[in-house]
Amino acid sequence: MFPGAKIIAVDDEVDELEKIVSSLRKLGLACIAYNYPDELPEEFPNGSGLRVLFLDINLIGGASPDQDANVFNAPVSLIDRLVSDSNGPYALITWSSTDLHDRLIERIAATASLAHKQPFYSKALSKDEYSNAPEKLKEEVQKIFSENAPFGALLDWEKRVCRAGETVLRDVSGLALEFEGASASEKMDRMLSKLAVDAFGKAHVEAHVFESVNEALMPLLGDALNIQFNAESDDGIWKTAVTKHDETDGLGTAAISKLNTAVVFEASDTFVAYRRGAVIELPEAWCEDEEFERRFGAKPSQVRGGILKLEKPKKPAWVLIQAQAACDFAQGNVGPLPSY
Repeated sequence: MFPGAKIIAVDDEVDELEKIVSSLRKLGLACIAYNYPDELPEEFPNGSGLRVLFLDINLIGGASPDQDANVFNAPVSLIDRLVSDSNGPYALITWSSTDLHDRLIERIAATASLAHKQPFYSKALSKDEYSNAPEKLKEEVQKIFSENAPFGALLDWEKRVCRAGETVLRDVSGLALEFEGASASEKMDRMLSKLAVDAFGKAHVEAHVFESVNEALMPLLGDALNIQFNAESDDGIWKTAVTKHDETDGLGTAAISKLNTAVVFEASDTFVAYRRGAVIELPEAWCEDEEFERRFGAKPSQVRGGILKLEKPKKPAWVLIQAQAACDFAQGNVGPLPSY
């Protein structure tokens, strides 16, 4: 129900674990702590969005640092369980000697199941030196961002997006108090129902409850995002993070296509053809020169080279984009569905 944890700490010693959590708490950082192995849940809920993992390497009592298989199996297995495939960037901080840390990172890099779960930053810290020194720990946490400015900038962006969402929730909750109702929940129901009807019209709300409310909330979120992006200083991290803009991009055609698709289209298996913005693959028969020209006034090659001025690809995939006006959709009247 709630977003996943941003910081997780794992240690087999309760006292040491409490020192980590206490130090992070003094920095205003929330942390989920697991005492290994007793407190580890079978499944980790909300397993995405982890940004910092504090991990004790020697989690098996009595294991010798020279016994790599025994020492590293537990932390490698934990990383595989804690970091989901959809997690995104995270930093790994280990409580260990530098030698053990370096060997663990080599093991992580060589583990096939962790191919897409590699930390963007890692460092070994001594428990004795940092567990009772919150200011020193704060400096190390800050280095995660300063020494990796591109990732730090993305995390700064993520923080602003989260705060924008919090602003929308606060404003909508305040407006809901204006409605009649026996309880706060009933008032919020009336508030969300009002937003849904305004966005999709009464004829469509029942079949598209979430989509209709989301349609109404998106402009509010857009305003909140603009405020967040302009209200706070970024401490210069973005200038440090983005420095290759004069270089020719080194991306391949496939990567560029994927990036452009992600920017322009929202990919979803739940979209249906009659929804506004739906992208529909053109029937194969319509892509033949004669049929294409009859329907769109020019052959595919003429549209690609003469109108769109595209060098690549030579044979693009042609699609229709449903472009019905929002007001027409909300009214629910029967009529043609225009497409581009």
